Amino acid sequence: MAAKGRSQVSTNGLGELFDKMSDGGGLFGTEDVDWFNGGLFDSAKVMPLTGTEIPKLIEVSRLNWAKIEPATSAS
Repeated sequence: MAAKGRSQVSTNGLGELFDKMSDGGGLFGTEDVDWFNGGLFDSAKVMPLTGTEIPKLIEVSRLNWAKIEPATSAS
C-alpha cells in the first residue's frame, strides 16, 4: 500500500473515498465505489491518522464485516 506510514496521504485518500461514498459513488482508483444512503459520509472530514494507526486500519479492513449491520443500535 503506497500510503502505509504516510499519515497525510492516507488522510487525503480516505477523504476522497468518503466523498465518493456520499456523492453518488463512482471510481476510486480502479474500484467502483457504491453510494451510501443515510448521511453517514455527508462530511468527508477524516480524522488524521498516525503512523501506528494506519497499519491497524489496514488490518481491520481485511476482516469479514459481512454480518455487521450498521443500522442496528445497541441497547
